[in-house]
Amino acid sequence: MRPVIVHRPRLLEKLDAGLYRSLTLISAPAGFGKTTLAAEWLKHISLKNQHAGIEINRSWLSIDEQDNDSTRFLEYFITTIRNCSQPDLDLGSTALNMIQSSQQIPHETILTSLINDITSNNMKMVVVLDDYHMIDSRTVDQILSFWINNAPPQVHLVILTREDPQLPIARLRAKDQLTELRATDLRLTNMESDRFLNIVMELKLESEQISKLEQRTEGWIAGLQMAGLYIRECSNVDHFIEKFSGTNRYILDYLLEEVLAGQSPEIQRFLLHTSVLRKLSAPLCDAVLENKTNKINLSNHEIQPTSIFDYLDKANLFLVALGDDRIWYRYHYLFADLLKARLHKTFSKNEISNLHKRAANWHEQNGSIYEAIHHASLTSDNEWVERLIEQNYMDILQRSDSRSVRYFGAELSRELVFKRPLLCVYEAMGRSWIGALDDADFYLSRAEEGIERADKSPETAAIKGHIAYIRSRITAMRGDYKQAEALCLYAKEHTPSDDYALVVAIGVMLGYVYFLDGDFANASETLKETINLGVNNGAINSTVGAYCVLARLHTIRGELHKAYDLYQEAYEYLTAIEGFPKGTVSILETGKAEILYEWNDLEVARTHLDRGIKSMMYWSKTDDIVLAYTTLAKVQQAESDLSGALETMDDASRLVEANGVFSESRTVANSIRANLLLKQGSSTSKTIEYDPESSDTLDFENELVSITKAKYLLSHDEVHRCLDLLARLEGNAETNKRKGRLVQIYILKALAMKQAGDSKQAYFALAKSLSLAEPEGYLRVYLDEGQPLKELLSDWEAESSASSLHDYARRILAEFENQNVTSTTKLPTHQTPISLIEPLSPRETEVLQQIATGKTNQEIARHLYVSPGTIKAHTSSIYRKLEVANRTESVARARELQILS
Repeated sequence: MRPVIVHRPRLLEKLDAGLYRSLTLISAPAGFGKTTLAAEWLKHISLKNQHAGIEINRSWLSIDEQDNDSTRFLEYFITTIRNCSQPDLDLGSTALNMIQSSQQIPHETILTSLINDITSNNMKMVVVLDDYHMIDSRTVDQILSFWINNAPPQVHLVILTREDPQLPIARLRAKDQLTELRATDLRLTNMESDRFLNIVMELKLESEQISKLEQRTEGWIAGLQMAGLYIRECSNVDHFIEKFSGTNRYILDYLLEEVLAGQSPEIQRFLLHTSVLRKLSAPLCDAVLENKTNKINLSNHEIQPTSIFDYLDKANLFLVALGDDRIWYRYHYLFADLLKARLHKTFSKNEISNLHKRAANWHEQNGSIYEAIHHASLTSDNEWVERLIEQNYMDILQRSDSRSVRYFGAELSRELVFKRPLLCVYEAMGRSWIGALDDADFYLSRAEEGIERADKSPETAAIKGHIAYIRSRITAMRGDYKQAEALCLYAKEHTPSDDYALVVAIGVMLGYVYFLDGDFANASETLKETINLGVNNGAINSTVGAYCVLARLHTIRGELHKAYDLYQEAYEYLTAIEGFPKGTVSILETGKAEILYEWNDLEVARTHLDRGIKSMMYWSKTDDIVLAYTTLAKVQQAESDLSGALETMDDASRLVEANGVFSESRTVANSIRANLLLKQGSSTSKTIEYDPESSDTLDFENELVSITKAKYLLSHDEVHRCLDLLARLEGNAETNKRKGRLVQIYILKALAMKQAGDSKQAYFALAKSLSLAEPEGYLRVYLDEGQPLKELLSDWEAESSASSLHDYARRILAEFENQNVTSTTKLPTHQTPISLIEPLSPRETEVLQQIATGKTNQEIARHLYVSPGTIKAHTSSIYRKLEVANRTESVARARELQILS
């Protein structure tokens, strides 16, 4: 808001009275002060409610033409709600993750998640949508209609628009859920016109002159402002006012001409030339105007370019500052439209194209690639547009938040994309990333059509290689790994060796295809080579992706510590890079959480998960969102929140059903959901039924679901069929050295043998499981089997002869007891005195006890079957809670508080 405005208490009162309704609609033509009034009202209700002890959270979304993309609109709307809320509430995170992952999830589902989040909190908020007339999308109207019909009562929506939107206005009006302000309400009264002209614009007009101007403009603020600007330089004010007449548009056109004529040639040139810019800064304007002297003449005074914005602002020439630092600005949209109209009347197409060319050059040199593409696309230089995208796309894909690829072509017309094969390829890449496989196929087909028409050259061969890479992604998602492998190898052969961004991306895809096909030897070798190449050549996102796939491979091999170390190595590599893409962190955080969950370090796992899922919006890859949800569901189940876990898996299942995904995330999601249903006592899930006559091979792709089927058979007393299935699974897993899966298989075999009455074989299978699990510290795989496994383990420990596995078995049994106490009492096993402000968690108390014995972090980690990094994190938390600086002080303080004896 400007420091001096026309206060309008009559309108503020009307807006106040409508705060309890669902919607406020401020609809009037351009220049009637809609935005200024809404801004003043937000400030007014904030101060008013503060005095009453009520906090009103406020947020503002300015809409432009690109928001007709329903995905973009929904993303921005949800983010606006989140910005409006208290950060610790994290409202709408699930909804935002859903919209980031795909455009195919029903809008109603996404909004319902957001509404449920808000309903569970009591805070009041006002959300303003400005310039809604820019929306010409029936889908966006439907999104907002659903919101209005279902929004919680504590959220008040304000829409500012030049024309009535396609929303249920009549029904809201009939239900008294609508407050309306129209042009007749917004017109300045004679008194308001007096204040605007004489106080805001600092004119010295007589009341009769003001009255005539108010009548001529019908209280139209923009008309009054234009008139006031002309009057400043006018020698005969009365004469001007007498001839001042006509419709609003003609008044504005006339006044624009007159206002420009009253400015110096330098200012006229500045206004017209910079009207091509969506945002203005001094260096950018200098480049567009080719101001070689770096000076602009204003009223015979030479000033630096930065000062021109002060001049324009003080002269009320419709300049809006973008931020308190006042570095970037824009013109009032109405004023910009008029300047551009005048520009096109005054200058030739070639001259205007040159302005865009200078702007594009400046943005390209300063790293503003999207703005560079926008201006380059307005020069009719298609080759330049393609070069900008070609030179920057893979870099953005590798070094920026990957969701950026989804909007890369937003500045380009569909026709231009179709004309340029490489643009079609990049558009296909963005679609394949989020799992929109049919769309990706469509753009690849258009790219191939374009290549067929082009001359044969190394460039077209390279494009074919890129197409093969994208097709390998699509083909792998559809389950044909051999064909995907062949496409990857073709892509690798036809991609220039110095195109590191694409070469590394191909390497990740090839390694992942081997992984999905169960060929761990080739997968491991390929991924290690890819990591080395990526680290040395700055292919950040693909390098971290390769780390994560390799870590998951080691997890399946039963090498949890190697997996965790890989996540940590990748994290250190990533965070050492200045300005690293924060979306990439998400897959490392959720990967660590998976390992920490297995080590039963639920508190730290939950911390990593929360951070990972929160930043997943910047990664926006459906597969990784699903994998994150499966880990979250397992943690929720371990925390005795079975209903919450099932809700999380419902979200994951919807993502899987709505998108193309790789088999890994699909099978993990199906398996986890089926396990949760078994714990709930459900026996209706088709995903876990077993057909012994099925000809399905028990390969790696369906191994996890088959293990879950074995659980299903065991729970339904079909022991022999269960053992038959487990025998087949055991053979495959042993042959392919998938020790992580063997741990699970042996546990189920032990339970099945016990149920069949063969305790000897049950103990033998259990011992085999323990021998594989002990070096890596597996816990949850045993704890999640519940009481039957606890009893079997207790019997084995009591009856077996002493061995190195006994300590491990007792450790698992202790975790069972700790879990029972925690779930029953919901209190830490070791109660801390009230004098400790923030109590130690059970795990922290356990670590503290080990510290008191003098063990090192590495020794404690081995004893508790967690990583040294986890112990370090616990130790830091202990120091903070006890307000001490080292181990010695922590033990002394704990004994003082009687935490330790």
